[in-house]
Parts: sequence; structure tokens; C-alpha cells
Amino acid sequence: MDEESQNANRKRRQIRWLSIAVGVMWMLIAGWQEFLTFDSYEESLKAARLQQKLANCQGNVAKRYDCKSSILIAEQRDKFVEWGTKSAIVFGPLIVLGLLYTYAYRRIDRKEFEERKRRNRERRRDSEWPT
Repeated sequence: MDEESQNANRKRRQIRWLSIAVGVMWMLIAGWQEFLTFDSYEESLKAARLQQKLANCQGNVAKRYDCKSSILIAEQRDKFVEWGTKSAIVFGPLIVLGLLYTYAYRRIDRKEFEERKRRNRERRRDSEWPT
């Protein structure tokens, strides 16, 4: 293996391990921040507000049922958006990092491939029989 391909392999390994290290650190920090820290006071306020909204539903049974259903569906929609946002914060940068890693890896491969083609052409040209 020549020096250029060794350098390319070294660059690949450096990029791979750097990407993995950054990804793991981001996942740990952002995951902790988004998923593992709980604000019980804020959650209790949300629960109290929800109970108040549900208690404000008035009318006959059908109207109260429709009112409470729409409130609960809106609450579930909000939770879905909240968790989707949290997931995007944690995993979105990792996806971008993976794409950048793939781009860099392919770029190194492309340069190495072009260099090999150039050297092979030179060898063929130098080894041709004169006519």
C-alpha cells in the first residue's frame, strides 16, 4: 500500500471516529436535556389547566362529550408535536452528521480512485511498445 492510500485510510478513520464521537456526545447531552429532565411544576400546571378546561365544558351529555373529546384530541396533538420536536432536536443533527460523513468519505474515495486511474494511465503509457 502506497503512502497516498495510507493517508486516505487515515483520513477516513479520523473522520469516522470524529463523527461517532460528536454524535454520541450530542445524543447524550441533547437526549438528557430533552428526554430525561422533567419539570414537575410545569407538568402539574399543564394538568391543572387541562382539568380546568374539561370542567368548563357545559351543556347536555353529547355537548360535554364533544367538548371534552376536542380538548383531549388537541392535548394529544400538542404532545405529539412536542415529542416530535424533541426527537428532531436529538436526532436531526445526527442525521445531518451522517450525511456529511458519507459525503466526506465518498469524496476521499473519489480522489483516491482518480489518482489510481491517473497512475495506471501513466504506467500503461510508459510501458507501451514504441511503434
